[in-house]
Amino acid sequence: MLSFSFVTDTSLLYFVVICMLILCSVIHHDKPRLNSCTRISINAAYLLLLHSVAYAVFCILFYVTDKYHLGNVKGIRFALVIVGLLTNYMSFVYPYILLYLIRRFYSRNTYVRGSNFRIFTTFFILCTLIFFAAIGYTTCLVYLEAPLSTVFLHNLDDAIVLAGIISFAVALPDFHKFIYQLLQDTYFSRRGIYIALGAILYLQFLLLPLNFLFYAPVMYMFTVILVYVIHVISQQKEVSVDFLTGMNNRNSLMKYLDRLFIKRSELDASFKLMVITIDDFKNLNNNYGHEAGDKTLISVANCLKSAAPANGMFLCRFLRDEFVAVIHEVPEFNIEDYINILNKKISELNSIRNDNIELSLSIGYVAYSHDLKDQNSFIHEAKANMFKQQELKRITKIRESTAIL
Repeated sequence: MLSFSFVTDTSLLYFVVICMLILCSVIHHDKPRLNSCTRISINAAYLLLLHSVAYAVFCILFYVTDKYHLGNVKGIRFALVIVGLLTNYMSFVYPYILLYLIRRFYSRNTYVRGSNFRIFTTFFILCTLIFFAAIGYTTCLVYLEAPLSTVFLHNLDDAIVLAGIISFAVALPDFHKFIYQLLQDTYFSRRGIYIALGAILYLQFLLLPLNFLFYAPVMYMFTVILVYVIHVISQQKEVSVDFLTGMNNRNSLMKYLDRLFIKRSELDASFKLMVITIDDFKNLNNNYGHEAGDKTLISVANCLKSAAPANGMFLCRFLRDEFVAVIHEVPEFNIEDYINILNKKISELNSIRNDNIELSLSIGYVAYSHDLKDQNSFIHEAKANMFKQQELKRITKIRESTAIL
């Protein structure tokens, strides 16, 4: 590394302190609302706080050493070397840790998976073992009062930075996919998403070689930005919740559709809205009581959620016994797949219920069309198709009863 000016003028220390305040705020606000995204941000924030402390210690040591000319004091010099190497090592671990968190809490359908993830893990462990072996070697030299090789330390430092760049490059496609999906359901247009990706992800990747020239915490900065983006988007997506089922409510649906309809030019027939209702729910409430009705609503809501894919679907309780689902179809999963899985879940639910109530659902859906006037017409057309299915079931039931007589 050719310059430590970023450290000696305490700019890095001020930057780290600001980041620590941001990270503490993220943890404080995200802890009560755990979901797949906030779990990633919280775990990454804890690691960043640890890294921040290491950076702060390094900055203070470097500043004191430079100001009071303590470079010849062996203990201080040794501490400076160890903490400096540790801060670079922690920068190296971010790509692997972030990819691990994405796989654990968000989606296992990553590009780096299977044998590739095992190879990546092996590379991570190997680099970690080499790093700590080098730390042990440096400690032995200090203990034996042997001279420390500056060339060795610089080469070790640069090797850690290079390993971090390789790790970042390996995980780059998965970071792109994760951030893209994160921004997809926000007010960002498609063009805005790609601009944000460039600023958040690819600019940081291009800046990584600066670690070779300056003590610039590029990987640390990228991870702080990513954690803060996850936090802000999670807050934006935090919507009113139906108190009984824990699902989004009608207000949250309308806000969600508002966001979609702002970007109407990007919508196509792959976006579908379905209205789902429980057949004969009124009779169930009247005959078995409201408590049984509430339990039924909770059970059906759980079926709706468990049948849904990890991403690409919005679910809400719309009215008393009506639910709405908005799905963005992909080749691997379409609306018919969801309906089939949902009906299977309802059948499983019927098989374990200890009452004589046979639950069934009526479902109507409609694909997005530019002919739709607004969000209400989107819901109205799906609801009309749901009523048609209910009417068809009613006619079929009458015919079967007539045939028996």
